Amino acid sequence: MKNDKRHILFITPGFPKDNLDTRCIPAMHLFLTELAKTASVNVSVIALDYPYKAKVYDWKNLRINAIGGNNKGGLLKLRTYRKAIKTALKIHQGNKVSHIHSFWLGDAAIVGNQLKKRLNLPHTCTLMGQDVLRENIYFKWFKSLPELIALSDFHNNSLKKNFNIKPKAIIPWGIEELEEGEEERPLDFIGVGNLTKLKAFEKLISAVSKLKVEKPNVKAIIVGEGPEEKRLKQKIEKLELQDNIELVGVLNREQTLDKMRQSKCLIHCSSFESFGLVIIEALALGLHVFSTPVGIAEEIKEVTTYHSESELIGLIKETTAIWGTGKVSYPFRVENTVNRYLKEVF
Repeated sequence: MKNDKRHILFITPGFPKDNLDTRCIPAMHLFLTELAKTASVNVSVIALDYPYKAKVYDWKNLRINAIGGNNKGGLLKLRTYRKAIKTALKIHQGNKVSHIHSFWLGDAAIVGNQLKKRLNLPHTCTLMGQDVLRENIYFKWFKSLPELIALSDFHNNSLKKNFNIKPKAIIPWGIEELEEGEEERPLDFIGVGNLTKLKAFEKLISAVSKLKVEKPNVKAIIVGEGPEEKRLKQKIEKLELQDNIELVGVLNREQTLDKMRQSKCLIHCSSFESFGLVIIEALALGLHVFSTPVGIAEEIKEVTTYHSESELIGLIKETTAIWGTGKVSYPFRVENTVNRYLKEVF
């Protein structure tokens, strides 16, 4: 009997290693989990580098083929490519693949292009973040680029500015329905993300320092880990904010959402963002959102964008005069993302 289902093979640098590992690329695994529910589609996933050990395992309703490349370079990277291609050919032999899709224009897209040639199949790639920046050397390595998907107008504009390339489509991420936040929220502010220079959490710390003058008991937390942790701690100590700001470290997605439910405002400080899933999560949980004009921020009317620290502080004072919470908003749902990929990509 002929199988009329579309079989889409996804290639990604990483995927959650188990059901508790939900902080690993949440936008992607939310999308794939929802897509796999579609009756007309079969989904297979190859993860190149993470989990770090090679294994085949089930994650919710998905079958994951982990290559275990462990981010190794040089000849060992070539071995990861070969293992991934061998795995893909085996998957194809068992159930004919109809479309190859990679995440990030990097190693996953290189493997995807090799499979495109071998299997004579279409290959598309979702640009996920800084891979649209001029520093991405992978653009030079492709004789023929896959068709590209961007995540927001901001993301698309960066792609056009840096490489003069038009994507096949601009498709935003979506989230599932979330349980709303608490009425009593002990935390005034929350920041979420990797502790890197790009995320610029020193802006949040400076804002809290200024707001402390009028509200001595202001409370904020920053969720994440990264190379800037020591410097951020030093800034907190220098400004004597130990009782006002806590770096809580890395949390999984569910734990992070719980912290957001306890918070009144999300402050997003990043100097670059392709989309910003945390922004739509915060809106769905009833937080005010203050964001730099990056990613999806300027496309959502409920988000307050700012361009400087002084502007941020002024906007916070105006918006949260009574330190209340925002209105619950669901501007992006994961089922809409799936429908658009099925209609415009696969």
